[in-house]
Amino acid sequence: MNLQEHIRKILKEDNKKQSLIKNIIDVGLYDFIRMTGISLKELQSQVEQIPREMLEKLIKDYVSNEGIQYSSSKPDEKLISIDIVIRGNEIVDFIYYDGKYLSFEVTEYANGFSKEETDQYIESSKNYDYNTIFKIVEKIIRKIS
Repeated sequence: MNLQEHIRKILKEDNKKQSLIKNIIDVGLYDFIRMTGISLKELQSQVEQIPREMLEKLIKDYVSNEGIQYSSSKPDEKLISIDIVIRGNEIVDFIYYDGKYLSFEVTEYANGFSKEETDQYIESSKNYDYNTIFKIVEKIIRKIS
């Protein structure tokens, strides 16, 4: 039985939520979504709320697998361009992952995304709420689907 058939079977079971979460933990959310083709909304409807740790792990796995190395002396340090509006006039330009820490390079624009940057900084993913992390994961899923 391949993974897609296994997931369909799980979704029919009574304990589908626990079984599905266990499978996601075993495989990893990034690989789980790539292998099954399940949408984030469909998954969310099955497990109610995807734990933040799973979402952050998906981002880390995505950057590790798809990102480019940005330090010649540290092969685990990777970055990837994302360009997503996260709040108001702030855009996450890049996601950095060094094998331990997940960070976002954020650019803040004046007057609703004019060419005039007012600030640019790198901030830990821990400083963002669940909805922001979820929004980033949604964009990643669109890229890998």
